[in-house]
Amino acid sequence: MTRYEELLEEAEKAGVKVLEISMNAFDGLYANGVIFINTDLETNAEKTCVLAEELGHHYTVVGNIIDQRDGWNRHEEAIGRRYAYRRLLGFDQLMAAYHRCAANLYEMVEFLEVTTAFFEEAMHYYKVCYGAYRDYNEMRIYFEPFRVEQIQVI
Repeated sequence: MTRYEELLEEAEKAGVKVLEISMNAFDGLYANGVIFINTDLETNAEKTCVLAEELGHHYTVVGNIIDQRDGWNRHEEAIGRRYAYRRLLGFDQLMAAYHRCAANLYEMVEFLEVTTAFFEEAMHYYKVCYGAYRDYNEMRIYFEPFRVEQIQVI
């Protein structure tokens, strides 16, 4: 099962309907219990990233945030995006990819079924949150550039 299919199941269990339709202005949109995914997205990785973010909006946003000129709406948009980062690229997932010998960025994004841009944005977000690296389960995760090293626990 792909990660996109897993997210579709999650949406169904959360009572959210997911429709793939043609949209000019958006890759994805959440409104009133329905997530719209743009049919112009070419890969499952793109759909996965968009669906995760729109699920984040379902779980965290109240109201219409389409007008991104409004500062509060931009804040709410960022919350949905951060949900997607944590949902798709949490530290357990990063470690699973690393331990499966995903040795470089391209192998990581392929294993994790996300886009390169999404991965890089997530690593920048983690760098802002944690600094240059975070120690996790006897490993050190460096965010920019991404790499993982085993650390000695004393």
